Amino acid sequence: MTVCVIAGGKGGVGRTTTAVNLAVAMEQFGHRTVVVDADLDTGDLGTMLGLASPESIQSVLAGQGSLGDALVETAGDVTVLPGESSLDAYAAADPDGLPDVFDSLRDAFDLVFVDTGAGLSHQTTVALAAADETLLVTTPADASVADASLTAALADRADADVTGAVVTRATAETDLYALGDELGVPVLGAVPDDPAATGQAPLTVHAVGSSAALWYGRVADCLADGFFADAAPADVEAAFYEEWYDDDGTPVIAAGEDEPDEESDDAGDADNDVDEDAAETSEDTAESPAEDDDAPYMASMWMHDGY
Repeated sequence: MTVCVIAGGKGGVGRTTTAVNLAVAMEQFGHRTVVVDADLDTGDLGTMLGLASPESIQSVLAGQGSLGDALVETAGDVTVLPGESSLDAYAAADPDGLPDVFDSLRDAFDLVFVDTGAGLSHQTTVALAAADETLLVTTPADASVADASLTAALADRADADVTGAVVTRATAETDLYALGDELGVPVLGAVPDDPAATGQAPLTVHAVGSSAALWYGRVADCLADGFFADAAPADVEAAFYEEWYDDDGTPVIAAGEDEPDEESDDAGDADNDVDEDAAETSEDTAESPAEDDDAPYMASMWMHDGY
C-alpha cells in the first residue's frame, strides 16, 4: 500500500490541514486511510482534531507503547497516529524507527499520509526515504516556495519520489504554472484561503460546503488516480474562474458546482471576452490554458502522466 509524506519546509503552510482533509476525502472514496504525525518535536495533529490517546508516536518510537494502542479514529472515519508536544517524549523517540511504523501500517491501511514538521530535519529525511511518494505543500509566497524547493531537493537526495505540489491560500492571481516551473514538479491543485472554512477541523467534515473542502476533494481525486489506478491517468483539468471570487477576492463557489453561475458577478460581461465553450470545465475535453489564451484560467489544477 502507499505511504505518502506531506512535506514543505516552511511552517504554517497547511501541511497538517492538507494531510487530514485529503485523508477524509480518500476515506470517502473508499480507501482506508491513516494519518501519522511525524513532527516529533512540535506535532499538533492530535490537538487540531481534539484527540486524546493514552499513547503517541513518540512512545511507540521509544519502545514504551504499542502502535495499536496509539491509533485513534476521528471524524470522517480517518485513523490517526497522534504525537505529543513534550521535550521528554521528543528526546526518547527514535526517528529511525519510522520505517518500521510505516511498514506496520501498510498491512492495515490502503493509504498512509505522513505529516512532517517544518525545516530539513533528520526525522523528515527518514520519513521521505521510507515513503513511496511525497506531496509538497506551499503557499504562493516567495519564501514558502523557496523552502518547498529545498524540501524537493532533500527528497531527491533521499531518493524519494515527489508526486507533485498543493498550493494553499491561492487567489485568483496565483499562477500555478509558474509555481510548478519554479518547484520543478507538477502542481496537482490549489486550495483557496477560504474564510468560510475556518472553525472545527477537518473542513471536509465540518465545512463541506466551503471552497477549501471542495478543492481538497479534487486534489484527493487526482491523487487517488495516481496511487490506485493501474495505468497513468488521463490529464484532468479544472480551474479557478474569475467569477468564483467576490470583489474582495473571497471564493464563492460551493461544493458540487463545476463552474460558476453565469449570472453572478457579471460573468457574462463583454469585458471578459471569453468564448462560452472555453469557459466550461470538462474532465474529458478540457484544453490546456497554454493552448487557449481566451480561456479564463486564473489558476489551474491539473494532472500529468507519469506517476
